Amino acid sequence: MKNIQVLIVVIFSILFQTANANLNYQYGDTLTVWATSGLNMREGPGTDFPKITKLEYGTSVQVIDNYIHSTPLDLNVFKRNKKTDAFTMHGFWVRVKIGRQEGYVFDGYLSKLPVLNIDNEHCEELLEYAQREFVLISEQKVSIAPDTYTLIYNFENNLKFERAVKKSPEIILTIPNISRNEAFVFFNIFIDWKASLNKKDYESYYSKYRIIYNSKNKMEVQIGTSECDFSLKYKNGTAVISVSCSC
Repeated sequence: MKNIQVLIVVIFSILFQTANANLNYQYGDTLTVWATSGLNMREGPGTDFPKITKLEYGTSVQVIDNYIHSTPLDLNVFKRNKKTDAFTMHGFWVRVKIGRQEGYVFDGYLSKLPVLNIDNEHCEELLEYAQREFVLISEQKVSIAPDTYTLIYNFENNLKFERAVKKSPEIILTIPNISRNEAFVFFNIFIDWKASLNKKDYESYYSKYRIIYNSKNKMEVQIGTSECDFSLKYKNGTAVISVSCSC
């Protein structure tokens, strides 16, 4: 009877880990580092292990661990001030390789997506990013009313960009097959660089930052500024990022 109980606990643990894992990658995949301040590679799966090196933003690594989701880690990665909501990133330590170096990194900052181009003076717009990294499949113009229409760009891998031309212009980027962590990191890098380039309005970006709801398969984040409203809606593996600005 004791052996059966132990078996049940083991099975439950495996199912729980799988249900909460970033399942967007597997052994042999090449992933990209999305941590703008760099991501530490360690000798073992934990922060108490010695650091081997720091992987810079945009670095590519290869997953070399057969048992990927063995050591979980939860991080509170976003708490701008007392008014903003915290975001807990659920992830795992995964063994990766870059060149001849091998080690463990936290997978919350790894993605199959290529990174946004960012520097001190420019953060590329969402359409620029899509055009740079994905093959355009089709483009269409949908008229809604006089002087009101939507431009729709369909890219490979079902990625879609929409630009609504109207009194209050709106752009929407839909990214399928993405994890909750990937969606959150993508959105925050885009917003953070927008805010840093607009120094006079920087604080307002984060004083109005709200996580409306947040669960394993569903999330909504909103930011309202004096000029634009930004939102991220995530549900069952699809992220929808929208930006609506006044004239």
